[in-house]
Amino acid sequence: AVPSLVALLRSADLRLQEQAAVIFRNLSINAENKVAIVEADAVPAILALLRAPQEPTALEGDPEYEGQLATLKQMLKVQEQAAGALRNLSMHAENKPKLVALGAIPPSLLLLKSSEPRIQEQGAGVLRNMSVSAPHGKIMIADGAVPLLVDLLKVQDLKVQEQAAATLRNLSATPENRPALVQAGALPLLIELLSSPEEKIQEQAGVALRNLSDTVK
Repeated sequence: AVPSLVALLRSADLRLQEQAAVIFRNLSINAENKVAIVEADAVPAILALLRAPQEPTALEGDPEYEGQLATLKQMLKVQEQAAGALRNLSMHAENKPKLVALGAIPPSLLLLKSSEPRIQEQGAGVLRNMSVSAPHGKIMIADGAVPLLVDLLKVQDLKVQEQAAATLRNLSATPENRPALVQAGALPLLIELLSSPEEKIQEQAGVALRNLSDTVK
């Protein structure tokens, strides 16, 4: 079934892409399926759906505008489902190095720049899962992850904040990574999050600060 679903991910029809991405997202909740999906070479097609959607080029009021806006909304749905599938796949230890080798980090970073909090959350969730591995964390930092993650600490959405704070917590566990976090302005924002209404966010921020305190003695 996986090859047929991969073909749907590559369809020119955005609704078929979304349906296939939803199926992969649901299938990838199961641990065995996580491995099977990666082994079936589905990841490149999933990554292709993470590309930034085309903003309308027509002006509001132009005949083409409504159609272009509808396409944008549909592409965002596809992007969110594909990102959710990738996040599920990135939870499995066997998959993490394979996903990095397939180039999953740069498109995941692009998700952090989305205007949609649900997409930001999925992108930060992928990075959270991958950053558990110190070598993968170093790749993320080299690819410019830290300023993007620090920016997400400022957003209103608590789920996005939690995923960003947790990723920074993981990155801060490696001493060589800590100066990059401090230089990006993470400290004052993490201190603010100690007053978050969400205990999970308080915890992530607290551990990150404890790790970073070694850097600023």
